[in-house]
Amino acid sequence: MSVDQRDQCRKGLEYLISRTGFQRGYFHVEFIVHSRGAAIIDANVGRLGGGSVGEQIADSFDLDPIDVYQHTIQCSIFPNALNVAPYRSERVATLGVLYGVQTRGVFEELMLPANMNARHTQILDTGQLVPEMGLNNWAWIGILSGRTPNVEEAIRRVRIRANGKWHSPCY
Repeated sequence: MSVDQRDQCRKGLEYLISRTGFQRGYFHVEFIVHSRGAAIIDANVGRLGGGSVGEQIADSFDLDPIDVYQHTIQCSIFPNALNVAPYRSERVATLGVLYGVQTRGVFEELMLPANMNARHTQILDTGQLVPEMGLNNWAWIGILSGRTPNVEEAIRRVRIRANGKWHSPCY
Protein backbone atom coordinates (compact mmCIF):
# COMPACT_ATOMS: atom_id res chain seq x y z
CA MET A 1 0.00 0.00 0.00
CA SER A 2 1.39 3.37 -0.93
CA VAL A 3 1.71 6.32 1.44
CA ASP A 4 -1.03 8.13 -0.51
CA GLN A 5 -3.39 5.16 -0.22
CA ARG A 6 -2.69 4.87 3.51
CA ASP A 7 -3.32 8.61 3.94
CA GLN A 8 -6.59 8.32 2.06
CA CYS A 9 -7.67 5.47 4.37
CA ARG A 10 -6.70 7.50 7.44
CA LYS A 11 -8.59 10.57 6.20
CA GLY A 12 -11.66 8.46 5.45
CA LEU A 13 -11.51 6.96 8.92
CA GLU A 14 -11.09 10.36 10.58
CA TYR A 15 -14.06 11.73 8.61
CA LEU A 16 -16.20 8.74 9.57
CA ILE A 17 -15.34 9.09 13.27
CA SER A 18 -16.00 12.85 13.27
CA ARG A 19 -19.38 12.42 11.50
CA THR A 20 -20.60 9.72 13.89
CA GLY A 21 -19.40 11.38 17.09
CA PHE A 22 -17.84 8.09 18.14
CA GLN A 23 -15.55 8.71 21.11
CA ARG A 24 -15.01 5.53 23.04
CA GLY A 25 -14.97 1.85 22.24
CA TYR A 26 -13.99 -0.54 19.51
CA PHE A 27 -14.72 -0.59 15.81
CA HIS A 28 -13.41 -2.03 12.62
CA VAL A 29 -13.40 -0.57 9.17
CA GLU A 30 -12.71 -2.31 5.88
CA PHE A 31 -11.36 -0.63 2.77
CA ILE A 32 -10.88 -1.61 -0.82
CA VAL A 33 -7.54 -0.21 -1.95
CA HIS A 34 -6.82 0.03 -5.66
CA SER A 35 -4.66 2.04 -8.04
CA ARG A 36 -7.08 5.00 -7.99
CA GLY A 37 -7.23 5.23 -4.19
CA ALA A 38 -9.19 3.69 -1.34
CA ALA A 39 -12.85 3.37 -0.40
CA ILE A 40 -14.56 2.38 2.85
CA ILE A 41 -16.73 -0.67 2.17
CA ASP A 42 -17.71 -1.67 5.72
CA ALA A 43 -17.68 0.05 9.10
CA ASN A 44 -18.75 -1.63 12.33
CA VAL A 45 -18.89 0.36 15.55
CA GLY A 46 -18.88 -1.64 18.76
CA ARG A 47 -16.97 -4.69 17.69
CA LEU A 48 -13.54 -5.87 16.72
CA GLY A 49 -12.72 -7.16 13.30
CA GLY A 50 -12.98 -10.88 12.67
CA GLY A 51 -10.41 -13.58 12.19
CA SER A 52 -7.46 -13.27 14.53
CA VAL A 53 -7.83 -9.56 15.41
CA GLY A 54 -8.90 -10.05 19.05
CA GLU A 55 -6.21 -12.65 19.64
CA GLN A 56 -3.59 -10.42 18.05
CA ILE A 57 -4.52 -7.46 20.25
CA ALA A 58 -4.32 -9.73 23.30
CA ASP A 59 -0.99 -11.24 22.27
CA SER A 60 0.37 -7.80 21.50
CA PHE A 61 -0.17 -6.76 25.13
CA ASP A 62 0.48 -10.20 26.70
CA LEU A 63 -3.17 -10.60 27.71
CA ASP A 64 -5.74 -13.36 27.57
CA PRO A 65 -8.11 -12.78 24.61
CA ILE A 66 -10.99 -12.98 27.11
CA ASP A 67 -9.79 -9.66 28.60
CA VAL A 68 -9.93 -7.98 25.19
CA TYR A 69 -13.39 -9.29 24.32
CA GLN A 70 -14.71 -8.47 27.80
CA HIS A 71 -13.53 -4.88 27.46
CA THR A 72 -15.06 -4.67 23.97
CA ILE A 73 -18.44 -5.76 25.34
CA GLN A 74 -18.22 -3.44 28.35
CA CYS A 75 -17.50 -0.42 26.15
CA SER A 76 -20.39 -1.30 23.84
CA ILE A 77 -22.97 -1.97 26.55
CA PHE A 78 -21.88 0.71 29.01
CA PRO A 79 -20.37 3.48 26.83
CA ASN A 80 -20.51 6.11 29.58
CA ALA A 81 -19.06 3.94 32.35
CA LEU A 82 -15.44 4.22 33.33
CA ASN A 83 -14.14 1.03 31.74
CA VAL A 84 -10.49 0.67 32.52
CA ALA A 85 -8.69 -0.70 29.49
CA PRO A 86 -6.62 -3.81 30.19
CA TYR A 87 -3.69 -2.57 28.09
CA ARG A 88 -0.77 -1.84 30.37
CA SER A 89 2.46 -2.95 28.74
CA GLU A 90 4.36 -2.00 25.63
CA ARG A 91 3.07 -3.66 22.49
CA VAL A 92 4.89 -6.35 20.59
CA ALA A 93 4.38 -7.17 16.92
CA THR A 94 1.80 -9.82 16.10
CA LEU A 95 0.71 -11.53 12.92
CA GLY A 96 -2.43 -13.33 11.79
CA VAL A 97 -2.29 -15.63 8.78
CA LEU A 98 -5.51 -16.91 7.21
CA TYR A 99 -4.47 -19.78 5.00
CA GLY A 100 -5.79 -22.33 2.54
CA VAL A 101 -4.53 -24.28 -0.46
CA GLN A 102 -3.36 -23.08 -3.85
CA THR A 103 -5.70 -25.30 -5.87
CA ARG A 104 -9.29 -26.36 -5.28
CA GLY A 105 -9.74 -29.71 -3.60
CA VAL A 106 -11.18 -31.81 -0.81
CA PHE A 107 -9.59 -30.97 2.55
CA GLU A 108 -8.49 -34.24 4.16
CA GLU A 109 -6.07 -33.54 6.99
CA LEU A 110 -4.14 -30.80 8.74
CA MET A 111 -0.72 -31.31 10.30
CA LEU A 112 0.40 -28.60 12.75
CA PRO A 113 3.94 -28.29 14.10
CA ALA A 114 4.60 -29.94 17.45
CA ASN A 115 5.23 -27.49 20.30
CA MET A 116 3.95 -24.60 18.22
CA ASN A 117 4.09 -21.28 20.09
CA ALA A 118 1.14 -19.71 18.27
CA ARG A 119 -2.65 -19.90 18.34
CA HIS A 120 -4.49 -21.94 15.75
CA THR A 121 -8.15 -21.99 14.76
CA GLN A 122 -9.28 -24.59 12.27
CA ILE A 123 -12.11 -23.18 10.19
CA LEU A 124 -12.90 -25.93 7.71
CA ASP A 125 -13.90 -29.48 8.61
CA THR A 126 -12.19 -32.40 6.91
CA GLY A 127 -14.07 -33.78 3.95
CA GLN A 128 -15.14 -30.32 2.81
CA LEU A 129 -14.50 -28.91 -0.64
CA VAL A 130 -12.13 -25.96 -0.36
CA PRO A 131 -11.73 -23.40 -3.15
CA GLU A 132 -8.32 -22.12 -4.14
CA MET A 133 -7.04 -19.44 -1.77
CA GLY A 134 -7.98 -15.92 -2.79
CA LEU A 135 -11.20 -16.90 -4.55
CA ASN A 136 -13.48 -15.97 -1.61
CA ASN A 137 -13.78 -16.04 2.19
CA TRP A 138 -14.74 -19.73 2.08
CA ALA A 139 -11.21 -20.69 1.03
CA TRP A 140 -9.74 -20.45 4.54
CA ILE A 141 -8.79 -23.71 6.20
CA GLY A 142 -7.34 -22.11 9.32
CA ILE A 143 -5.98 -19.08 11.10
CA LEU A 144 -2.58 -18.97 12.75
CA SER A 145 -1.90 -16.02 15.05
CA GLY A 146 0.51 -14.84 17.71
CA ARG A 147 3.75 -12.97 18.02
CA THR A 148 5.19 -12.36 14.58
CA PRO A 149 8.35 -14.54 14.75
CA ASN A 150 6.37 -17.46 16.21
CA VAL A 151 3.73 -17.31 13.47
CA GLU A 152 6.33 -16.93 10.72
CA GLU A 153 8.14 -20.01 12.00
CA ALA A 154 4.99 -22.09 12.50
CA ILE A 155 3.34 -21.33 9.14
CA ARG A 156 6.41 -22.72 7.35
CA ARG A 157 5.79 -26.09 9.04
CA VAL A 158 2.00 -26.38 8.59
CA ARG A 159 1.01 -29.08 6.09
CA ILE A 160 -2.38 -29.63 4.48
CA ARG A 161 -3.52 -32.85 2.85
CA ALA A 162 -5.97 -32.25 0.01
CA ASN A 163 -6.80 -34.48 -2.96
CA GLY A 164 -4.43 -37.15 -1.68
CA LYS A 165 -1.34 -34.90 -1.58
CA TRP A 166 0.41 -32.86 1.10
CA HIS A 167 0.63 -29.10 0.50
CA SER A 168 2.21 -26.08 2.12
CA PRO A 169 -0.34 -23.45 3.10
CA CYS A 170 -1.21 -20.68 0.67
CA TYR A 171 -1.88 -17.22 2.12
